[in-house]
Amino acid sequence: MASEPTIIFSVNKMRIVLIINESSPWKLRFIQGVIKRLPQQYEIVGAVYSTFCPKDVSKFQHAKRHFIIFGPRGFALMLSYKLYYFLADVIDRIFPLPMPYSIAGVYRRNKIPMFFDKDINSKATIEWIKRIKPDIILSSGNQIFKEELLAIPRIACLNRHTSLLPAYGGIYPVFWCMLNKEEKVGVSVHIMTSKIDEGAIISQRSLYITPEDSLFSLYEKCFDISVDVVLEAIKKVGSGNYKPIISTTAKSYYSYPSWKDVLRFRRLGKKIV
Repeated sequence: MASEPTIIFSVNKMRIVLIINESSPWKLRFIQGVIKRLPQQYEIVGAVYSTFCPKDVSKFQHAKRHFIIFGPRGFALMLSYKLYYFLADVIDRIFPLPMPYSIAGVYRRNKIPMFFDKDINSKATIEWIKRIKPDIILSSGNQIFKEELLAIPRIACLNRHTSLLPAYGGIYPVFWCMLNKEEKVGVSVHIMTSKIDEGAIISQRSLYITPEDSLFSLYEKCFDISVDVVLEAIKKVGSGNYKPIISTTAKSYYSYPSWKDVLRFRRLGKKIV
């Protein structure tokens, strides 16, 4: 389902399409920062609003995964956040509020055309993006881009990932960094390939893990620094003058933590909230 205004963009600007889901409370401030600070020679001409849930599990099982990871307190906090922001966004659509309460609300305020689809690789999504003819696609989500989608932009598909790639590819990288007693976490932006969290690393930034940090606080910090990392990557690929970052860290990939992993995490004195 798409919003179908006439799409008008400047022929002199590089065109960007956003594919960003509403999976975490920290993405809202991140995407606002990217839009606000985007250099004038770039223009966001469309956004795919994905509401993806993994196909291998039911919605209940997906929620159960997060209950195991976050625990009762963290899960209740996330649930209350989502409910509050959902209701506020409903009100915002009818009576505009002083600030947006969803990524879609950010797009509405900035008059960015949106396309709604659970599957970013669907025929309808592909056709909608092709019509816009983007130079760059920027992703921060949980779906794998297939070859047809990867081939659309003139320059590249860029993905923002919360780790210092090639280490900690996959799911909940900050959790695994904390569990493995790493000194740092970070953010990487890389050119996407058909393989998960692989491809040339264009920009990267790290931050130290402090004893006071929790899983939630580190994700918040990582999304805050993501604005600079993403804008740096866009400028680099847009100019065509860049060298991929060569990392000395070993490649690794992680999936959803099990209850045993969460138990070890808590026994180490690590905090979720």
